[in-house]
Amino acid sequence: MATTEFDQGTPSPRGGAPAPPTPGDGGRNGAVGGLRAVAALAILLFHVAAMSNFTTTGGLAGALTARLDVAVSIFFAISGLLLFRPWARRTLLGASVPRTGVYLWRRAVRILPAYWITAVVAMIALAEPAGYSAGQWVQMLLLVQIYDPAPAWPNGGLGPTALGQIWSLAVEAAFYLALPALAWAMHRYGRRERHGVASLDMRATRMLIFLIPVGLASFALAVVMHVPERIFWIQFLLPHYLIFFAIGMGLALLLTWAEGDSPGAARARQLRDMIASSAGTCLLTAGLAYWLLMTPVVGRFGDPFTTLRDEELRILLHAVITVLIVAPVACRAPSLTHLLGSRPMAFLGEISYGIFLWQFVVMELVYRVTGMHYFGGGFLPLLALSLPGTVVVATVTHYLVERPLSRLRGAPSAEPAAAPNVPTEPNTTEPNTTARPVAPEVVVPEAAVPEAAPPPPAPVPLPRTAPVEKVAETVTEEEARPRRRAADPEHQNALDGVRAIAALAVLLYHVSGKTGVVDGWGAWVLSRGDVGVAIFFTLSGLLLYRPWARAALDAGDRPETRAYLWRRAFRILPAYWLVAAVALIFFNPAHNASQWVWAKWLLLLQVYDVSAWWGGVEGRGLEHMWSLGVEVAFYVTLPLIAAALTWAATLGGARDTTTRALRLFAGLGVMVLISVGVTVAAHQPGTPGEVNMLLPRYFMWFAPGMALAVLSAWSRSGDASAAGVREFCRRVAGLPILSWTLAAIAFAIGCTPLIGPPHLSALPVFEGTVKSVLWGAVGLFLVAPSAFATGYRGLTNRVFGNVVLRYLGKISYGIFLWQFVVIYGYYALSGSAVYAGGDFWEVLAIALTGILILSALTYHLIEEPFHRLGRQLGTRPGAGSAPASARPVP
Repeated sequence: MATTEFDQGTPSPRGGAPAPPTPGDGGRNGAVGGLRAVAALAILLFHVAAMSNFTTTGGLAGALTARLDVAVSIFFAISGLLLFRPWARRTLLGASVPRTGVYLWRRAVRILPAYWITAVVAMIALAEPAGYSAGQWVQMLLLVQIYDPAPAWPNGGLGPTALGQIWSLAVEAAFYLALPALAWAMHRYGRRERHGVASLDMRATRMLIFLIPVGLASFALAVVMHVPERIFWIQFLLPHYLIFFAIGMGLALLLTWAEGDSPGAARARQLRDMIASSAGTCLLTAGLAYWLLMTPVVGRFGDPFTTLRDEELRILLHAVITVLIVAPVACRAPSLTHLLGSRPMAFLGEISYGIFLWQFVVMELVYRVTGMHYFGGGFLPLLALSLPGTVVVATVTHYLVERPLSRLRGAPSAEPAAAPNVPTEPNTTEPNTTARPVAPEVVVPEAAVPEAAPPPPAPVPLPRTAPVEKVAETVTEEEARPRRRAADPEHQNALDGVRAIAALAVLLYHVSGKTGVVDGWGAWVLSRGDVGVAIFFTLSGLLLYRPWARAALDAGDRPETRAYLWRRAFRILPAYWLVAAVALIFFNPAHNASQWVWAKWLLLLQVYDVSAWWGGVEGRGLEHMWSLGVEVAFYVTLPLIAAALTWAATLGGARDTTTRALRLFAGLGVMVLISVGVTVAAHQPGTPGEVNMLLPRYFMWFAPGMALAVLSAWSRSGDASAAGVREFCRRVAGLPILSWTLAAIAFAIGCTPLIGPPHLSALPVFEGTVKSVLWGAVGLFLVAPSAFATGYRGLTNRVFGNVVLRYLGKISYGIFLWQFVVIYGYYALSGSAVYAGGDFWEVLAIALTGILILSALTYHLIEEPFHRLGRQLGTRPGAGSAPASARPVP
């Protein structure tokens, strides 16, 4: 009897002796079977809700069930993960794979007998009155009914009513047939090399690149399906769902790559372990994506005439949900492994193929016996009768049909015992022939597919008996585990405190505005809290431009733009999307049906359509996100701005650091002049509001921070002039009182009628320009001492670097994001009127409490994990840690 590849130990990518198996791991991921069970039950729940019309009449609960068809996408990803794994191991690790004929025979034996029994029962015992033609029988038995462009089934669907879900099994069968050819093409592309064989990391990278167009085929087919007119039958073809199979195949590549012995393999192990340790964050984000899927952003449920945009967004959201659910399970997240690998879930996973096959047959029988009407309600009675009936019939089918026939596949039905270290028989034909048969994949759930047994989560270092790839040192299992990030030696705690002050200032400004505080000197002070936005922009200019300033002065390598943008996107978008979804759903119900409204706010494009939200027409709860839109514009254009400044600094081959620094200051001065010009234009009567939201309008707030970045980089250069600059920076850091006093004077001037009445309003040119200049000065003088402060001592660190303000600075992004959602939530629950109701101190106390709680949760559950992921994706293999960048500031 052949043994599994894991019984023989993990094969070495260099062709040496296999490493011993990881103790306690039999090579099979039981959680995958549990996930398959969850997906099968989700599909059953979806069909019961649809057939009883609960999806449209059940309110919120009905809406939750209306999009459970995403479970089909999860099934497809599981198939890609399990079935492609042997081919991935062949290309990356040199393992053997089953012959194509053997593989296809196993697939056929696994799915066809049980399906044929179900089809015969459905098409004879539960046939429609008109019956079925011979051609229809052939179509259903051979799973080719989805290729008929003009189906003539009695119910107008893709088969008999009792087999309405089998279209997905036909898609699954098409993937089974296409997989050997797809794997062969990836193998040829991955190992292609002029001289010898490509390295392990090169092979893995090429195969991942190959999967990109495979996944994009789904979006391309959606275009064909809708242009020039909607063609319904095309949506059931395999290319429409390739992105979900590609997700599973990509995870299979990651897990296989992690078994290797190379720098890239070490990175793959770190990514695998990070995904496993971030299971909660993944599932929470998947829930948020599902929440978005419930909205009309992908069209109304049940509407067959969805637009191309609806379809593309649906595919994208399904893909996001699928990868966030399948990835932690595939990477063996401990909590999910314990839950999904439990005995009840393992049993349901084994019979999940039967649950999929029999659900419509049982529902049809329930309708005929009870006299209930299709789409006539009765969700709970239908579920109460269909669920146990389906489980019973699936169990009988598993033990009487699926399990006995598994012997024809060469696999015993019992789970193998502990894997021995020495093989009992050479494995020459296939990677796994002893795994227990279980329910199939996808809508073909399958419990344990022989061709797919996942590897141990953290393999021991592989031996190097035949070194082909030179590696600097062996990466041990302990070294490959993700660790808590070491403290950044360049991190300045005082800047966190400044960020906290800015966030709280903006909060005070918004609470005073919503409670109608307009009288007294306090109203003047509170109404100028928008100075926090200028402070935020100054911080961004300092922290984000600093690496480019160093490169410009030292003629070194500039930051990699792609890595920088990845980190920025992962840092700000996940948390923002959560808040935006909450605000749009709860405070903007009248606009939820508009895809443009959703796209505009999710992509932070509202600053280019000001008239739609400035008067409170839409975007309630997100009004303050205009500053985040400007911030994102700065993120995107900063590489271009930095390149232009560097070009000016090095023009004519200038090598002197002093000359370069002075030219950088001159360039920043030009930015300030441009900002003044745009500010004057923005305050002219009749100027569109969008001009006031353009990035150049706020250059005078970003430029001071960038100037501080130039000074900081200059002081660290090796140029002779750096000594004087270092002394200047030391004096600024050592005399914070002077700088803060100047900031306070500028702020005090701004609290007078010199810059207009309290709160935001349409200001004349003079008042608007003076306000912008004053707020730029406040940002410069407030941030400067913290920008040059070092260590943990000194007045600056005691004031802004204390434990409380440091933590508030860490969660300051959440403090900014959640402000209006919490404030509007208070007004909705209290019944008070905005701008006129609620005492300032009462609203402030309640809002501050709620905001701090939500901000802390958002930081630890979303911001921090995604920030780590962004750094992981934005760091090249072998590169050192990237410089710390600023937290996104509003």
